[in-house]
Order: sequence, then C-alpha cells, then structure tokens
Amino acid sequence: MHIALLTALPLEYRAAIDVFRIRDRIRCPGARAVSGTVGKHTVLCVKTGPGFKRSAGAASALCARFSPEIIIDSGTCAGLAAEVHIGDILISFESIRARSDGTGRARTGSDDADHFLRSYRIPESAWEAFGEQARHLGAQHGFVVHTGRQATISTVLENTAMKHRLRTNLGASGANWETHAVFSAAQAADCTAVSIRVVSDLGEASAIVDFFRYARPFSRKLYLFLHILMSGGWFDNLWSAE
Repeated sequence: MHIALLTALPLEYRAAIDVFRIRDRIRCPGARAVSGTVGKHTVLCVKTGPGFKRSAGAASALCARFSPEIIIDSGTCAGLAAEVHIGDILISFESIRARSDGTGRARTGSDDADHFLRSYRIPESAWEAFGEQARHLGAQHGFVVHTGRQATISTVLENTAMKHRLRTNLGASGANWETHAVFSAAQAADCTAVSIRVVSDLGEASAIVDFFRYARPFSRKLYLFLHILMSGGWFDNLWSAE
C-alpha cells in the first residue's frame, strides 16, 4: 500500500522523515518529497508549505503522480475542545473550512465560504470503531488520542472568542490551515484521506508562544504515533473498510 504523509512545515517534515527513516528523493511538483519502505508500506512524505493553496496544489500533484491509497493530513493544530490538551493527538474524519471570523456562515462567491468535507470512501458508521482502535493502540505507548472535526482557517488562532465560535457553532475540536485543502484534493482524485495531528497550542492568547515551545518535540511524538498505527495495522483496516 502507498501511504502519503503530507506536512506543511519544515520542522514537521524533518520529524517525519527522521522517525520513518526515509530519504529517497522523489519528484513532486511544487513540493519537497521523499519515499521509503515502512514495514509492508511505501510511505511518501511531502513538505507542502503552509496554507490552503500550497497544500491543495501539492496534494493534487501528489495524487496525480503517485495515486496513493491513503493520504494523511498531518502536523500541528490548535486544540479547541475542552477535553483536548497540548500534546494530545487528534484524528479527524471530517473538516470544515471556516470564515476568518470563525462564525461559519457561508458567504456567496467568497474564497473562504465554509463547507464540510468528510474522509472520502470511509463510511461514517466506521469512524467510532477506528477512533477506539487508535486510542487503544496509542494508550499502550502513553498517547492520549481524541477524534473530532478539524476547522481549516486562514489566520493564527489566538483569540478565545473565535475559539469558542469555532467550537460551538461548527463543532470543531481542532483548527489549522491545511486539512480542508488536503481533503478536497483527495476527494477530487478518488483517494482516501484522514487528518492526524498533534495539539501544539490551545488557540488562546499564548498560542504563538506555545507553538514555538511545543511544535518541534510534539511533531516527533505525532510521527511516532503514526508509526505505531502503521505497525498495528490501523491503516490496512482503514483501507479495507471502504
């Protein structure tokens, strides 16, 4: 199985290739990418650059060139749900693209009108079981794992009021800049996508300070968790559930 691992930031990309020990350079238009074998899987690790447009372009190019069976939207995110803490893992089968004010009201003709996307080809009835399996695998190694919706936004989230709107109005458990772009490109290419991210901040006044403090060490933690999921057959089960 070919599994594509998308990262936006250099620190996420370096953590991923260090944990998975993959170094073979491959060509992917508009992005830096390497590949390697992890167990029985071929893993493609791609650094897209931050933001919606960069991630959308890189994900589309990746799908067109390599046709991976599964795309993982990975990296850091802000934690929004009350039960989510810095260092926790958040698995998302659903994404919403939110307006910059966090209200979630669609604006006709707008570039950032919100809408929902779900993990293409993974039945909603299976989400709870996959979440429980991931929590069980993670707990054996000290990881705290949650499932919930990711909101894709276009600004740094460091505002308690906006955090509340994203959580209350849109039901989001996490927020970042890229997930919706990856889900959209995967759906257009008839490819399965799932978001698995680590919480680096809580979207409040200290968000930037927390990000620079925690993003690097917790990115490595994230990819160790992903390695556990691969070794434990989680992605094989995900693929067979389609």
